[in-house]
Amino acid sequence: MRHRRTVIAGLLGAAAIAAVPSAASASADCSYDQATRTMNLRYGAADTNLLVTNGPTLQYSQGGGFLFSCFSTSGVPATAANTDKVVIKAASGTGAAVQTTTIDEHNGRFLESNPKMQFFVFTGTGRDRLIVRETSGADRVRLLNQTGGLAIGPAVDLNYDGQVDVRMTTGFDSIVQVNAGGGADLIDASTASVYQTVQLGEGGDDVLVGGKLGDNLNGGSEDDQIFAKDGVIEAVNGGSGIDKATLDLNDQPTSIEQPQF
Repeated sequence: MRHRRTVIAGLLGAAAIAAVPSAASASADCSYDQATRTMNLRYGAADTNLLVTNGPTLQYSQGGGFLFSCFSTSGVPATAANTDKVVIKAASGTGAAVQTTTIDEHNGRFLESNPKMQFFVFTGTGRDRLIVRETSGADRVRLLNQTGGLAIGPAVDLNYDGQVDVRMTTGFDSIVQVNAGGGADLIDASTASVYQTVQLGEGGDDVLVGGKLGDNLNGGSEDDQIFAKDGVIEAVNGGSGIDKATLDLNDQPTSIEQPQF
């Protein structure tokens, strides 16, 4: 009798495990193509947040939940070393929705693992947000407009080397947010004109340069420099420390010890 119960319990456990993929079919779907060195990630119908991060493998999560690796049909996981392109798409057949895609480097810079890696975010319109989460070191991020072709939307140079690493195709209502982390960071959006930016310097002596639209610039802790003189109204917060800011007369400054107009 004990043996029969053990067998039944084992079968029930196996059935529960086997049911997990079908239960998650409405959630994000990921595949890896070894031949093209491409990781394809698609939002699930109910998803509003997706994150991609570095590590032993490239990993993704939905809504801040568990991290998952992405595999080829033969079981090979996508890693930064064997992946040149990460393509992120909205769910098919769901219409416009507000979606937040996070490129997370706090576990390691993608381009240090593979200088050829590029991200393509195709989430459509609907005031979508792209978040770039940086490391605890000194990071340099440049926010640009896409150029060439018919694409409209943000372009991000993750290490300020003159090469675009992230492209996001959206309407004119998107937002790009950079969480700079610790260290003396530079966020430069001086030429960005088709989307708003949210720049969070967080720790370290940071330099934040606003774009052409109404941005939200926050230096965080320590002594920061913020450049927001661009003819549009912006929210400018120096945070703690002795902060400098170049401002328009109609900007909305907070905790700026050394303002210049």
